Amino acid sequence: MNDFTAKDALAEHHQALKTNGYCVIENLLDPETLSRLQTRFEEQAVAERALRTGQNHANNARGNQWIGMLLNKGSIFLELIDHPVTTELIAGVLGQDYTISAFDGHIQHPGSDAMGAHIDQWWMPTPTPAGEPADPASDITRSMGDTRQPVYSNKALNPAVAASVMFMISDFTEANGGTRVYPGSHLSERQPEPEWQSSAGWVPVTAPAGSVMVFDGRIWHAAGANTTGRQRVGALGYYCAPFCRPLENYIIGLHPDARRQCSESVLNRLGFKSWRMYGHTGDLSGDDVFGDERIIGELKP
Repeated sequence: MNDFTAKDALAEHHQALKTNGYCVIENLLDPETLSRLQTRFEEQAVAERALRTGQNHANNARGNQWIGMLLNKGSIFLELIDHPVTTELIAGVLGQDYTISAFDGHIQHPGSDAMGAHIDQWWMPTPTPAGEPADPASDITRSMGDTRQPVYSNKALNPAVAASVMFMISDFTEANGGTRVYPGSHLSERQPEPEWQSSAGWVPVTAPAGSVMVFDGRIWHAAGANTTGRQRVGALGYYCAPFCRPLENYIIGLHPDARRQCSESVLNRLGFKSWRMYGHTGDLSGDDVFGDERIIGELKP
């Protein structure tokens, strides 16, 4: 992978995340890494597309294909999730003890529809002044944008507790369904209304294969429609604060072979280490999360 260590360049990306809610690093992946990634991803995508099961997201009538649990599907994905540049940028948003919530593949096949505009931190309750009713945390849905505060209000904002990295496996263009974002919307403290998707202010994120986009979980974004004859491919790492419930359950779902290949730092971020006792499995003498062999059951003297 490319040596991208210039402090001034990273400082600019940190600032862009704070100001705009996203940043783009072009050509972060070296040609060899990108080639390995494209080959492994295409092999997996074709094989999963051939599966005809109800639980397989590869078969979507809208032309969008998801490949879940990428960490089980090739060592190249284990390398990507631990990339030093993207991990530093995510830590700048979420802090050093962030959790890997999910890592999956997104394909916009030719003719695929645009995705509805959304935020990834949609489940976060908004700040509520004392005396005003608040939404119960577990009742929040993606469609509650119309009950939220006006855009760019001066009220207090929730911090980011989710963030993502899009690894661009193919070129991202406006025509092939590359991600669209609304810069600065992470400071609005609300979800986008459906009618705003065609309003001014949206920006297509365009960059060559091997580039990455890092973005705040509060920014409005969406995949565009693919009007070309070639697919648009990305691998999306989704991260959250350690007190949030991850999207993918790695304690149960991570394949033993993948677990053996993971570094200690990645295993910690996947939930195999508790965070200030949260996520522990019974032994408070340490932070390690363990399985059946050490669980204490019903006892009698």
